[in-house]
Amino acid sequence: MEQLTTMGSLLEWSSASSLAVDARDATHAQEIATYLTERESQGHLVYETGRSA
Repeated sequence: MEQLTTMGSLLEWSSASSLAVDARDATHAQEIATYLTERESQGHLVYETGRSA
């Protein structure tokens, strides 16, 4: 979580095991997605995408 905060993301726990991550724009969203995908491939988390209107 610290890395996501350092990257400038807004974080909100939506349940005990789900964390919502907000990006400021499409470029920032891609940076976050790349980071989360890397962490998932290392077995540290499960990453799902979602979009808000």
